[in-house]
Amino acid sequence: MQSTYVCRATADLQDRWSNSLGARQDTRAGNAVALLLLRAEANMGAGRYFEAIADSGKVLKRESGNLDAYLMRGRAHYMLGEHDMAKRHAQEGLRMDPEHVGCKTLFRLLRRITKLEKQATDEEKHGRYEQAIATVCLAVLFGCYICGSAHAVPCLAVPRGCGCGPIAPSLP
Repeated sequence: MQSTYVCRATADLQDRWSNSLGARQDTRAGNAVALLLLRAEANMGAGRYFEAIADSGKVLKRESGNLDAYLMRGRAHYMLGEHDMAKRHAQEGLRMDPEHVGCKTLFRLLRRITKLEKQATDEEKHGRYEQAIATVCLAVLFGCYICGSAHAVPCLAVPRGCGCGPIAPSLP
């Protein structure tokens, strides 16, 4: 029920900002950037990650040093499973501001997930299947950073199913 309301609200927000942006082609660059970032955020909330990437890319064309746009692109690539691209965008943001909390958190998350994926692959190659499964579950648990949930059943907590969905109950 609540997720339906959130989806409708984000879709409504995205439509309003999309219409506002289209109607105001003569706005100043700063206002257009703010609108594009809001639309990208609404697209992220509605699960339209490619659109979020496109909008944040437009922001970066106008303001190449916009840290929020780099973080938005990184999060969108992360949700699409494109971890290398997500890591690149987080790194670019960190080059500009090494203390940016969002970029730092995303980068650390991706570094940890990459390490766990490699570990699981190595365990599988050596026939340690139960350990490989446990490592993959741990990687998925770390991956739930985006929705901010900790899951009692990490094996079922996939990016689109966590909190996000009924299959992954949150811990108290």
